[in-house]
Amino acid sequence: MAAVILALKTLGGAGENQQILRQVIADLKLTESQINQIHSGTRTELEYRLAWARTNAKKKGLITSNGRNSWSLV
Repeated sequence: MAAVILALKTLGGAGENQQILRQVIADLKLTESQINQIHSGTRTELEYRLAWARTNAKKKGLITSNGRNSWSLV
């Protein structure tokens, strides 16, 4: 969850899922194998974990949804 919050701060307070994903990859300096590890079907483990991180951050009132795939800091 901290990685999502940091990514949104770096992105100016708001961003779409793919922007957040790219920023988290850069911030955490993830390897290709970490980035491409499949969770289920075509979804990666990273995408899966970031989705849960966004959900938890929203439940805690740290971020809000600005529509489909778009998030901002509260």
